[in-house]
Amino acid sequence: MYFKLQNYLIMKKILAFSSLLLLCTLFTACNNEDDIVTDGTLKTIENKALLPTSIVNDVETTYFSYDSLNRFTSIVYKSFDQPEDSYSQTITYSGDLPIQVIDSALDGSYLVTFEFIYENGNNYPSKIREISNKQDISSEKSLEINNDKLISIKRPLERYYYDLNNNLIKIDSGNDNGVTELTYDLEKQGFFRHVNLPSWFKTFIKLGANGYYCPNLPISEKENTLLVKYKWLNFQANYPTQVTISVKDFEEVDIYTSTITYKEKN
Repeated sequence: MYFKLQNYLIMKKILAFSSLLLLCTLFTACNNEDDIVTDGTLKTIENKALLPTSIVNDVETTYFSYDSLNRFTSIVYKSFDQPEDSYSQTITYSGDLPIQVIDSALDGSYLVTFEFIYENGNNYPSKIREISNKQDISSEKSLEINNDKLISIKRPLERYYYDLNNNLIKIDSGNDNGVTELTYDLEKQGFFRHVNLPSWFKTFIKLGANGYYCPNLPISEKENTLLVKYKWLNFQANYPTQVTISVKDFEEVDIYTSTITYKEKN
């Protein structure tokens, strides 16, 4: 998929997308008055539904913006040590349907537009059109969606598998790209659970960290020699406020801790 969890996924990006969700140390104050923080301490959030607004660690920051229906409108990732990896994603809707994602580098080095094609009045797209604005290249790939779950994308064929809780547990990208396998803590709910998007679209954007948008919190993600482990800590009202992530590739191990800020959903 176009989001980069396929190579060292961004070790520096595994936060990128792993920071793209990396969860958090303590809720820290932010400039957004809607953020649920007071002097660095989480306000009373019992029985409240929250949306992540930023995820921060020492090497990168990710910001999430929403519309009045609690859907993503933009995601901005900034890398401090590798600024050339910084990017933004802008999402457009028609009614209830996501119709376009624009993925662009903050330094202007690339811009790719993904357009979803809906046919015969269906609520699920049958195709996706990928347009590279810098190279003037366009291609279409077929999507298979069943019961709101993304099953496959033919690019060439990439298949997705789920457990009984609808958590994404396997991505088979074919012999060349390998297999990604994920495990989850089935006792803990995912922290993006109140983002109002169809399940197939959450799988599509995946944000590098494939399991972040699933119903439960991921524990591990393995792809070839790359092994990522998540340790969720400091829960308040069923929302994790800290995550420690270890990234192992061959014998090299990197460990990150991230902080997240939430706001109350509309």
